Amino acid sequence: MGGASWRAQRTSKVNSTLPTCATHLLDLLLLAPDIQEAVLFLEAVEGRAPLGERGLRAIAHAGTWEVQRERWCEVKPSF
Repeated sequence: MGGASWRAQRTSKVNSTLPTCATHLLDLLLLAPDIQEAVLFLEAVEGRAPLGERGLRAIAHAGTWEVQRERWCEVKPSF
């Protein structure tokens, strides 16, 4: 009985998390095409990504592609 309820809770948690993850990934499609291309060619330094997904989403939600490019230029020198 305990296993079944644990499994149900786990399944419920996974099912509620998947739409959020998918939404976060789809948010990256809002990035200007040139920024998307630049992100594709970024290389990990010492095994770490130079820019996290959360930072990219912040740029994606910045507004127009021009504003996104301004934000990208602000962030890019840090890596």
